[in-house]
Amino acid sequence: MPGRETADIVFCMDASGSMSPIFDAVREHVKDLVTGLESDLQRHWDLRFDFLSFQTLRNGPVYHSVRSDDPVRDLYKNPNPQNFFTADVEVFKRALGTVTTGGDEAGPLALSACLDFPFRDPRSCHRVVILLTDEGTETGTHQSEYAARKQELLKKITDRYALLYMVTPQSDGYEFLSQADRCEHTVVKGGDALASVDFSDLMQGIGKSISVSRTSMQQAPVEKPLPLFGETSW
Repeated sequence: MPGRETADIVFCMDASGSMSPIFDAVREHVKDLVTGLESDLQRHWDLRFDFLSFQTLRNGPVYHSVRSDDPVRDLYKNPNPQNFFTADVEVFKRALGTVTTGGDEAGPLALSACLDFPFRDPRSCHRVVILLTDEGTETGTHQSEYAARKQELLKKITDRYALLYMVTPQSDGYEFLSQADRCEHTVVKGGDALASVDFSDLMQGIGKSISVSRTSMQQAPVEKPLPLFGETSW
């Protein structure tokens, strides 16, 4: 009999103006991630999906997710776990299709928020964050905030026992975060950055990588949201 496995998967999606084709690519190829996961016929998967789209507009960072029009509120100000995750991949795809791209981006701040999503217990659930951006930390917004908190963000990745997959241009800031034990960093080159990525291959590869990963053997800590960048005052 196949074993039962659980995974919560969050796409951390740069929603700046240049990223519209990448949203389409994720919607089209998320099924390939599931195919990669199911390549191990000895495992049956209980999956939940979400995303955090991030963009910096005039008033600061703006986030959206599958069920929330204000994830900062629902994570930090008035926590509401019901506004996160769906088991229906079609719901995920439809919500992703409603995102309007524009503005600039601050990827590390969004990554911190993704790590605070209400994942299931790491002893039984593979916690996955997939960061997709066409800008490095050196050309996005909130550079000084990230520089001041990058050590804490690196520790947060480890403490949340997250599998982190980053697909970014060459960036010292993201290279620093790739030191996390369970991180895979794909560096894309050229002016079109992510436009050159074969998303079918990328998604299948991530799925296969998740399928051979292990959940935590440690006792699950009592986890509270950790707003590293002053999110409660946004």
